[in-house]
Amino acid sequence: MSTAAAMLLLGLLALTASSNFCRGAVDADLDRVREGMIRRGYDCERPGRAEPGDWTLDEVAERLRVAKIGAGGTLGARGREVWIERGWGEPEDLEAMTVLADGTVCMRLKNETELGFWGKTGRKLARGLVEGDGVDRSTVGVDRFGRVLAQSPDPRFGEEPGLPSTSGGRVRVPVEVSADEPFKMIGQVGSFCSGALVGKCHYLTAGHCVWDPDTGRFSAGVNFNPGRNGQEMAQPLGRYQALQVYSSVRWTLFGDVTKDAAIVHVSGTPGEELGFMDFGSDATGTVEFNSAGYPGDKPFGEMWFDFCQASLPQSPLDQGGFVAHDCQIYNGSSGSAAWTYEVEGGDRRIVAVVNGALVFLSVDFPFAVFLEGSLLKELKSVIEEMECVS
Repeated sequence: MSTAAAMLLLGLLALTASSNFCRGAVDADLDRVREGMIRRGYDCERPGRAEPGDWTLDEVAERLRVAKIGAGGTLGARGREVWIERGWGEPEDLEAMTVLADGTVCMRLKNETELGFWGKTGRKLARGLVEGDGVDRSTVGVDRFGRVLAQSPDPRFGEEPGLPSTSGGRVRVPVEVSADEPFKMIGQVGSFCSGALVGKCHYLTAGHCVWDPDTGRFSAGVNFNPGRNGQEMAQPLGRYQALQVYSSVRWTLFGDVTKDAAIVHVSGTPGEELGFMDFGSDATGTVEFNSAGYPGDKPFGEMWFDFCQASLPQSPLDQGGFVAHDCQIYNGSSGSAAWTYEVEGGDRRIVAVVNGALVFLSVDFPFAVFLEGSLLKELKSVIEEMECVS
């Protein structure tokens, strides 16, 4: 055997050994995750596994486009068939459900699941989102789409010093700061969504990025790449393997966009190393917030940032429970964190998850899901149940 052939063979053997080691490490992590969920009262012995889906940006956008606000309180016919086929029991008995990366379904049941919803409206969601129309966004009480906001922005929250200026609209995050705070806590989810670290080993994203309620499939490609910013910063802070996904019960069962949010548990402890943001706020009315993510109308993997005005619901029924905002977003922005910055004290808090746009009279209105009430409690609780493995 020639020297070159021998070196090639050794390289292939090393690569195979490395791949096997990685697979073995993931399998060991999944065993520990499964054991941890069982300790928390989950049943992880369901006969049928969830099927993985290798989704594209357009497929994720289409899932949101056909969703309905409220989505009723019962599972659709196709969804119920999936539950029966997989042996998952009665969906109405579900209190919480998480899916491991190998398809294992872990459920916690209760006799009567209390699920609130705001009712059907039949309004559809848009795939693409429009750019601003040139309205002066510095005008108090008017957003860049010309809509009059309910009140002047809450003075407690404002622009964070040192972040890029967005006076002309959204901007690409400068490469030299994309691995610095706060952008190092923002990451690309697979190749089709955005997310933000909210725990030591947890990130927050949109439910439709990780789970399809119509088919009972989960995304096989939701590894987390914090600080990514184009080809120049393709993987600056590592890439973290997704171990399990949890979308809110109302998204999991009914595809309810008012609860379209998810927590993903990853290997290692990136939040401990890079920091993470808290989420949930007592703010209501008009605020100014930040958002960063990976819009699909820009070169792949580039992180874009915007600072804009938003109208937070003042009650569960106000605005359908949504946050109306004028940040510029597009497919791929789904799951982006929308966070406020407290002028006194410098506290950052995620108040909403960017999702899409409502269509009303042929006009797109960007919206985000407000993190409050039962949804906030649900997501906080599951973070406590997902024990880090490292």
